[in-house]
Amino acid sequence: MLRQIGKLVVYLILVLAGIAVGYMMFSGTKWKEYQQNALSLTRDGQYEEAVAEWLKAKSEADKDPSPEGQAARLRGQKELAILHDLYRHDYPLAIKEYKLIVERFPHAPEALWAAERLARIFAFKTPNMTEAETWYRWLIDHAPTGKEQNRFRYTLAKLFVDVGDFEPARELLGHILAAEPNEEQGADSLFLLGESFLLEKQYAEALERLQLLRERYPESEQSQLAGLDVGTCLYELGRYEEAVRVLKEILSSYPNPAVVQTKLDKIHKKLEFLQSRDPSQAAKSTFWMKHRPKSENSSGNSNPNTTPQRTGN
Repeated sequence: MLRQIGKLVVYLILVLAGIAVGYMMFSGTKWKEYQQNALSLTRDGQYEEAVAEWLKAKSEADKDPSPEGQAARLRGQKELAILHDLYRHDYPLAIKEYKLIVERFPHAPEALWAAERLARIFAFKTPNMTEAETWYRWLIDHAPTGKEQNRFRYTLAKLFVDVGDFEPARELLGHILAAEPNEEQGADSLFLLGESFLLEKQYAEALERLQLLRERYPESEQSQLAGLDVGTCLYELGRYEEAVRVLKEILSSYPNPAVVQTKLDKIHKKLEFLQSRDPSQAAKSTFWMKHRPKSENSSGNSNPNTTPQRTGN
């Protein structure tokens, strides 16, 4: 009797185990089916329907404790975020999904990706400088390499410069420059640092950083662009001869030569104004004699009101 009961118990355990395995297999099949439906709907541009299918896939994957089920859960979360962000432009829902990825899968590579998407949404899509800063600082703390950390520092520094908050921008750029960055990051950081001082009309400070950029990274794209700002700083500091020299150096190779020529014309007009106020000082200036406009009397007669003397019959 006991032996028969024991066999019956074993049989029931096997039946229940089979049911459990079958349910797990069916469940796994279901989330895979929902995933395929969602992908097909996305390709067809049916984004609302795709969202519904991804929600079903994620719900089924939540029941699957296997590594494959957990991977499906993460993929569902990621695809939902992408649909809301890039296709439906529903940023509040996208923010919700990205935050869930960071919270539920903090050690997955997707966490860093989701945090960067959050930072960009708060920076450019639904502007919120406080949230953008929070997420960029999170990225700086969690980035796996120094190069990545500097990339996030630079992006945050540029945001600060764009809103006129220069001190935190300079602190971030100082971190980059102190870390011996590669040429691209170093040139970009020095250029932005110089721009931050130029925007505040601190021309001497700006000039120092921009000249350092041109000396340290002479072949960089930013070095060429910095030439115009160097000329501007020299002009504002009253160092006209140096300004003209720098601007003439970059005139032919600058991406927009007309901008450089406009700056040169501005210097010439400034000097014309100075001469009109004090002709004797302008006439004595070696710089003025070299760079005076073509309309200026070039006969060597320093006083245009003097009539030349006739010499014989």
